[in-house]
Amino acid sequence: MSSYSFPLDEALTYLKDLISIPSVSGEEQAIGIYLEDKLRGFGADQVSRIGSEDRFSVCAHITGSTPGPHILMTGHIDTVPPGDGWTCDPFTPLLRDGRIYGRGSNDMKGGISIILTVFHWACQHREQLSGRLSVVLVPDEEKFSTGVQQVLQSGFSADFALSAEPSYGKLIIGAVGKVLIQGDFIGKRAHGSEPQNGINAISEAAVLTAHLNQLPLPACSAAEPQPYVPLRIQGGETTYSTDIPDHCTILINKHTVPGESWDYIYSDLNQLVQDLPLKCSVSFQKKSPFYPPYALSEDHPELLRLKSLYEQVLQHPVQMIWDDGVSDNNCWVGTGGIPTVCLGPSGEGMHGPNEWVSVDEIQQCGQTYLEYILHSKS
Repeated sequence: MSSYSFPLDEALTYLKDLISIPSVSGEEQAIGIYLEDKLRGFGADQVSRIGSEDRFSVCAHITGSTPGPHILMTGHIDTVPPGDGWTCDPFTPLLRDGRIYGRGSNDMKGGISIILTVFHWACQHREQLSGRLSVVLVPDEEKFSTGVQQVLQSGFSADFALSAEPSYGKLIIGAVGKVLIQGDFIGKRAHGSEPQNGINAISEAAVLTAHLNQLPLPACSAAEPQPYVPLRIQGGETTYSTDIPDHCTILINKHTVPGESWDYIYSDLNQLVQDLPLKCSVSFQKKSPFYPPYALSEDHPELLRLKSLYEQVLQHPVQMIWDDGVSDNNCWVGTGGIPTVCLGPSGEGMHGPNEWVSVDEIQQCGQTYLEYILHSKS
């Protein structure tokens, strides 16, 4: 272990600033400007934007004094809306009992504060850094992951990445994927008093929805079978009508495991249509967002080095696990081919009221990040 200690007070200052800047998904411009100014002020070799003027990813890079791998530190800058039920102001940071409360504190401004602090340290201690260190902070993770997709489309790549999503005490090295499926049902219009002369698209969609649980669900060694989850069914006229509805659309969420491709899912759904059988015309299409499942090799050398350092900081073994949800990491790995490990401070209240992050976990995760970037000196 190095003789350097993670500067916790600096990280908490950044965290309080970040909580004070509302950044609900779709409204990330102000926090993007804050982050850009900070990274530029640290003395980064390069700071740039990728995206539109009002919604952009912030990218910063620094090159160390000796050769080494290109390491990325990343996270998302958007949050969900504050919602109801708070007993404190969601945009006024509150430090109490070793916790910092505020919207986004846990998901994931606590992690962003670590990234800022470690990058600042790297800019001040270039002689201790080998290789290239990049920071990429993206919008829109909570909805469509357009931020990370734009960065990857720009040609960005790295050898290994640390994502500071909340995952304290474990290393997330894989995750399920996600396919959003739209099903369109076309029936036959008829008068409501003569339903036998029509084909009710809503009834047909309801039949298929009720039988989704009969579809086969593949599994893998690291993840449970992932069910089909109907999210919405919508059909008929928008105003009152006695006509039999001749159109209906359903939206289905399907988390996936490796090998469970869109072609596999598409084939199963069409087979179900034939087996029922349905009277109306049915078609399926893949909608945005789409996330491929991913998995890192457990013997990846950078992963093993990170694990060893994290265990030294925590002073106990660390488990490597899969996540049962999707995130930008699915895109970094599955689309960009960048091995990405999720490691960040956690707390409670993610997407709910009274969200908080642990100060101790910021310290320990921050120390691990700091140790990790000291490639040739660790």
